Amino acid sequence: MKNIRNLCILFIISSILLVGCSNGENTDIKKGENTDIKKEENTDIKKEFNLKNTYSTRYGEANAITYPSFSFDYPSGWKITNEEITPTSEKVVLSNENGIEVTYWYFGDMKELTGTTRNINLVDVTKIADASFVPEYVQATDYTSLGNFIVGKLDTKEQCDMLGDGVFQKVEDDLIRYALLPESEIGKKEEMLVPGLPTFSFWYSGHISFIAESPTGKFTEREEKEVISILSSFRTSKDENIDNNSNFIKSIDDLWDKLKGKWKFEEYIMNGENIGNEEHVLELRYIDNKPALSRIYDEQDVNIFFYDFSIADINHYTAYVYKRDEYGEKSPANWGDDVVVVSYSFDLTNISNDILSIVSIPRIQSHTVQH
Repeated sequence: MKNIRNLCILFIISSILLVGCSNGENTDIKKGENTDIKKEENTDIKKEFNLKNTYSTRYGEANAITYPSFSFDYPSGWKITNEEITPTSEKVVLSNENGIEVTYWYFGDMKELTGTTRNINLVDVTKIADASFVPEYVQATDYTSLGNFIVGKLDTKEQCDMLGDGVFQKVEDDLIRYALLPESEIGKKEEMLVPGLPTFSFWYSGHISFIAESPTGKFTEREEKEVISILSSFRTSKDENIDNNSNFIKSIDDLWDKLKGKWKFEEYIMNGENIGNEEHVLELRYIDNKPALSRIYDEQDVNIFFYDFSIADINHYTAYVYKRDEYGEKSPANWGDDVVVVSYSFDLTNISNDILSIVSIPRIQSHTVQH
């Protein structure tokens, strides 16, 4: 075998990638710390409320597309009463004997939820509990900026009938709902009710809403605890699959162990334009015990150091040149003020055929390489 393996790499990268590199200091990172805390919280919730049943969504599987499955847990006395999947949506309704419903709705028809508004509610959103959900990459888009998720209490204070006098009327007896939301949604909100569209949703390559409602707008103390536990258990199903599947690469060290060595460029695509074969070499290696990607060209040897790692699915992994929880703050990231490349996505879908794709995010530029 040659020192440079005969592999094809599609390397999508920015021209500013290999400048302003640091010496790779400050590497004492607690990998996966936030995710581990969420897993512990979810385990505690299941124990406290005896959540014996688990449901997993199936939109991606049913439509044969790449979209994550989500799971939530629920106690005895609740059952799935409706499941609908279309090419653009998925709706799942969980109910108890008193008519309380917890509805999961994925809606991908449109990003801007516009239409004829029938009613408007003024809703006070407050945090009632932390949630297990941790946003990640979906379809090559990073959603970690959504931040922490909570179970929010939705207290409707006023209502306006747009087909009536158009005046807001105070709700004499508050109408209560609960929803899974980004923590940033806390506060007073206007809820536009458009027939056929979700409300209190968040964009995750499609709108997702996960809301508990009562026919009376009221919940008993037990029902409140149960719906909060159901909503807070919402998570990406792959979290459980990863723990029990030895085929997943679970750390940046495992990724480097699989891909380490030199890779020769076969193809170079920059800003969408194929500019042909480049006499460059990439090397995945360790420098001072730090995982690094080195680009060797014109007798230069320029290094990029990595500080964090995440899993998209069994074939897709992302290595970050910054701490995900410190991006935009004081960070050991290795770039100057003008450098915006902050992570690399590794696509191992065709690795058995000696084909590897590497994509820099957010800038687009690419190379094809041999190992």
